[in-house]
Amino acid sequence: MNATPSESDEIQTLKQRADTFEDRLEATRQIVEANSLGIAELRANQAEMHQTQSQLQIAQAQLVQMFSQQQDSLQEFKRTTNAALDRMERNQAETNRELEALRQEQMALRQEQMALRQEQLGMQTEIRRILDYLLRRDSE
Repeated sequence: MNATPSESDEIQTLKQRADTFEDRLEATRQIVEANSLGIAELRANQAEMHQTQSQLQIAQAQLVQMFSQQQDSLQEFKRTTNAALDRMERNQAETNRELEALRQEQMALRQEQMALRQEQLGMQTEIRRILDYLLRRDSE
């Protein structure tokens, strides 16, 4: 069966179109294969990102807990420090009252000491006067 030249041209055109179609089909298959690899890689990256996100959420929760504990510790430190300062202020006020009482007692003792010294001087003067009197009387 011999084809006419126009049939022959038409067959040749169909063969070229079939080759082109096969080439396109192969290129599309390669693109699909590459896309499948890309999708698999993206899924792996997505899984890794989910894992990283989970780790970050855990780390964030731990940081929030640590911050909360630090805040609680700071509040406890403030309460303890304020209580200690209050005790120190009360102790200081008590010490100041005691010091004032001791100062007043010291002043009273000094005054008493001065009075006793005055009395002693008076007695010494009186004793000298008596001794002088007795010595003069014996010498007369």
